[in-house]
Amino acid sequence: MATFATLVGFAATGAAADYRLGPMAVEAPPADEVPFAEPPVLESVDGILDVTLQVVLVDADGKPVDCGTPAATAFRAYKLPGDDRARPTGPTLRFDPGDTVRVAIDNRLCAGDDESMATLVGASPQVMIDQNRAHGADHTNLHTHGLWVSPAGNADNVLNIIPPGTRFQHEYLIPADHVPGTHWYHPHKHGSVQTQVRTGMAGALIMQGGIDAISAIAEATERLMVVQHFVPVEVAAEQARTLTTAAEIAFPPGEVTTINGLRAPTITTRPGKVERWRIIAAIADNPLALEVVHSASGDRLPLHAIAYDGIPVTTVDVLGDEPLRLFPGNRADVMVRFERLGDHVIADGGETIGYVRVEGEPVAAMAIPTAIDERYTHPSLLERAVDRNRSLLFSVLSRAGGGAPHFLIDGKEFDPNRVDQRIRLDHVEEWRIENNSTGPHPFHIHVNPFQIVDSSDPIYRARRGGWLDTAGIPPQQADGAPGYLTIRAHFQRFIGRYVLHCHFLGHEDRGMMQIVEVY
Repeated sequence: MATFATLVGFAATGAAADYRLGPMAVEAPPADEVPFAEPPVLESVDGILDVTLQVVLVDADGKPVDCGTPAATAFRAYKLPGDDRARPTGPTLRFDPGDTVRVAIDNRLCAGDDESMATLVGASPQVMIDQNRAHGADHTNLHTHGLWVSPAGNADNVLNIIPPGTRFQHEYLIPADHVPGTHWYHPHKHGSVQTQVRTGMAGALIMQGGIDAISAIAEATERLMVVQHFVPVEVAAEQARTLTTAAEIAFPPGEVTTINGLRAPTITTRPGKVERWRIIAAIADNPLALEVVHSASGDRLPLHAIAYDGIPVTTVDVLGDEPLRLFPGNRADVMVRFERLGDHVIADGGETIGYVRVEGEPVAAMAIPTAIDERYTHPSLLERAVDRNRSLLFSVLSRAGGGAPHFLIDGKEFDPNRVDQRIRLDHVEEWRIENNSTGPHPFHIHVNPFQIVDSSDPIYRARRGGWLDTAGIPPQQADGAPGYLTIRAHFQRFIGRYVLHCHFLGHEDRGMMQIVEVY
């Protein structure tokens, strides 16, 4: 069983503010290798999945902490009520299109556990004073990242707040025509999102069906890989106070990278075997650049991307010379064939985060698809009439007197009482999203995914027509022009208020977020 103990006692190291691939380290698994394992799975029965997740502060063994006598090193976690301890990665929730998913969040965090509780004033809904800062790590809520569900009431309502000592029942009515795919859940309480995700609060959402039935995909060995960056609670709280530049907040040092809560686990497979990996960047910062390398030769194995952000591609994206680049929140389903005996390294930039050992007798030849029928994905919007065009600007402004800068969209910090984008239901809109900062900002919008039209990043430009729910807005260009991402979205079925924001969650906590209202 994965525990938090291996996440204690690491040395903090600097992190470069660069989302592209660094030097590759090629090595073999250590003698005391950790076998690959996945989080426990809870699956819907007769169209219903009913789950309670306790949000707990835990020690290095995963045992809940007595709030009167806190542990020297603590993490936050989702724990099942019947378990005596929590795992570093929350349980996986599996269900089908058309199901009803009920998730009760029982907040058992210690009040004031980071000495920065929210300051709330006025009648409900309450307004927080100086809200665009790191604060309130004992308050929480729940976001089902990637699900096309209602943002209102007790569904995917991230404007809701669950204080410590309270319980909230969510209910998600999954549309029968929802595209199946790989998604995840995490907290989204403004002001504490980064610290809660960094200290352990994340889990997978797997909607079954769709491309799962394609023979080449069904025959592959399926593995879930929830990639997380961990720091203990006390490190997260200290960094929330002391990291004051946009780069430091987006690329904080000292994080331990895990797969399913395990440090550098080893997968064992056979030569000729094809595997399907559901990879989730369940992270708050420090984007991933993933690759798989044969240790003896140093050769990189091609990764065949069959879906991004839970949405199948129509032409399989073969990543041979480039790594798999994932911003916080991104997901990718990739297929990989292991042909040669021996050890392989799974690396994120220069860091080894896992191993694959290929041994035994070869298996019969297995196929990897090169194309996927368009019926498995969303209808293209590229030839649709556009009802409205919009432009947004993400920027960072130095703060008078020093300290963390202002994180702005269209020159404004987040205000929960201000609607920034009002959109008519069933409209197709095209947005040009610009960034005049020196670093990227991963753009994410809740509820509705979007289709890529154009970008100043050649990687996104080459994927014109692809679907995502999170994409990097490239930094300011060499000639001083803003970096840009142009997208189209169809705002279907669901009305209500939700958010768009930077998915560097420390930027979001500090104000880089807007309210969207579909009416």
